Amino acid sequence: MALRLAVSGVVSWLALAGLAAATTGLAAGCGDDRNAADERGVARGRADAGDEGDGTIGEAPRADAGPEPAARDAGGRPDDGGARPPVATGQGHTEQPGAAEDPPRDGSDSAAMDASTSDGGRLDASADSGNVASEDAGDAASADDGADAGVDDEPLTYLNAGDAAPGIVVEADGLSAEWRTLATAGVRSTRAIAPGEGVFYYEATIWDAFNGLTIGVATAAAPLGQNAGANDQSFGIDPGGQIYANGSFVAAFPAGGRTFGFVLDYRGAQPTVHTIVSVRGHPAIVRSEPLSAVAEPVFIYLAGIRRTTERHVTIRPGNDTVNAPFAFDPAALLRSAGLADVADALVLGWGASHAGVWNEPPTLLAPSGSTVSAGSQVTLSAAASDAEDGALDAHIGWEVLSTGSGPERVQGTGATFTFTPPVLGTHPVRVTAIDSGGKQARAVVDVRALGTLAQYEHVRIEPDALSGSGVLVADDGLRVRWTAPAKNGIRANQALYGGFWYFEAQRLIAPANQAAGLVIGGVSLDPIPFNVTPPSCSINTGGGVYQNLIFRAPPPAAAVEYYGFAVDYRGRHPIVHIVWDGVLAHTLELVDATVPIHPMLYGNPTGAGAAWDIAVNFGGSPFRYDPVAALTAAGIDASALRTCWGEANSACP
Repeated sequence: MALRLAVSGVVSWLALAGLAAATTGLAAGCGDDRNAADERGVARGRADAGDEGDGTIGEAPRADAGPEPAARDAGGRPDDGGARPPVATGQGHTEQPGAAEDPPRDGSDSAAMDASTSDGGRLDASADSGNVASEDAGDAASADDGADAGVDDEPLTYLNAGDAAPGIVVEADGLSAEWRTLATAGVRSTRAIAPGEGVFYYEATIWDAFNGLTIGVATAAAPLGQNAGANDQSFGIDPGGQIYANGSFVAAFPAGGRTFGFVLDYRGAQPTVHTIVSVRGHPAIVRSEPLSAVAEPVFIYLAGIRRTTERHVTIRPGNDTVNAPFAFDPAALLRSAGLADVADALVLGWGASHAGVWNEPPTLLAPSGSTVSAGSQVTLSAAASDAEDGALDAHIGWEVLSTGSGPERVQGTGATFTFTPPVLGTHPVRVTAIDSGGKQARAVVDVRALGTLAQYEHVRIEPDALSGSGVLVADDGLRVRWTAPAKNGIRANQALYGGFWYFEAQRLIAPANQAAGLVIGGVSLDPIPFNVTPPSCSINTGGGVYQNLIFRAPPPAAAVEYYGFAVDYRGRHPIVHIVWDGVLAHTLELVDATVPIHPMLYGNPTGAGAAWDIAVNFGGSPFRYDPVAALTAAGIDASALRTCWGEANSACP
């Protein structure tokens, strides 16, 4: 993860419920007064790391902007003409081909991820924690387990873009979703299970190790602006290790897994939910929760706030158990827990189980990396084929990842792709081939652009064509004030690439929705988009530490006025060491930044009446902190740190 051990513990989802309400102000500038809330409420609404709070669950107002419901074909499947948005993968990694529903195979759920494995191991009851029940572990479900698998003319189940809060993007496969809002937002499935209908199952996999997204079930009466489990019409878990029902925290489980299974027993008038997670590498039923207030049909339900970039979660509702098999064996786990009657009635799917015909994944011959001069055109070629579809060359997708996920991202389709890297640095290019069955092959290749980083004698905050409007800059270029109601940003002229430099910022007013940090060049800050944020990090003086405008840690005490940034960009990505109160407070690795990065300020007007809101020091005056001492005390080698910003900065000692 981008957040290193300098941040201790895990912020609970209960705390993030308050965060959602507080950080809705990140959307400020979109033309709606409801987006004017600042981030100061984050500290008030957040429990400490690991704190379960008082057992109540907060809610947040819904965001205003969101996607239109996706068009669907006659069978209820999203009608996208065969296109499917790509999924983020690591640099230099060629993704193993798999179905659209396959979970990431990164070892985080080693016992649960491989559907061909079944070790029959038992979770040791003596090692249980957080109300985890000891079970005979079942790793992969068989189509022969449980009750009649259902009939294939039953409707398939998808996430319902027409029954989703604004700010959720349901991908073209209908099984995956991305959150582009900092207000709590939920989405239900297209199909519900009615009282007396039977026992059914689904799984969900998150695509990054985060909390703050809840996964579970809900009726149609559960508000889409609340998390799963935030009311008596829903139930849900947070991947951070919490379980919620009836509006309260009910249990904990060891965090760390990325795949979660849910058995819904709705044979009677009220349902019971049995939750399966991977505990220390072994699947286990961690909670069996009767929902006594529920008597209406129950949907799959996902809810939360933006916690990563691109895809957040994928469900497996049993639409195709051949090409997208379940990770766990719920029937075996139910039987080992003494719930044989539930296992006997179980259908491995949500309403029905469907077994498709095996679809061979496509093959992709990706290009090798290349090196060019910055500003020079480069052409890449690839080939793809599929056993069922034949040649896929015309459908190969290309994306340049060096400018984030916003409108600046360069994309293309076809066997060849031409682009011009505008600046020096590494420009990862993601190549994807997807067959008609939704399986894909993917690779990321590097285009390295050579050049010379411009050095400035006078380092200052300087407006350019991509700066936010309503940002006033002092004549010395070291102080700013905001006048327009939006999260408007502005950069320093001096970028960093290949060095280890330091600068500080000072707030000149009380903590507010204003920040100092770093951001790449070449992307608009007018205003900074909260939904497709460019690679960046910031300390919001009233809200906390953010990466890509995703919350990472609480703010410092209100007495802290100075914020130091020691930025080590001697490797592939910049590593940002944040210093306040004289010590290393946090370390962030900006894993999606591969081009030069600039100091940045952003904010909203406060009406405080001060001449200036924030000041920066690039080395022209003594720093408040000793960054070398702070990093050394934390065990970080700071011998190469230049306590100044820029190589030609005439203000540096």
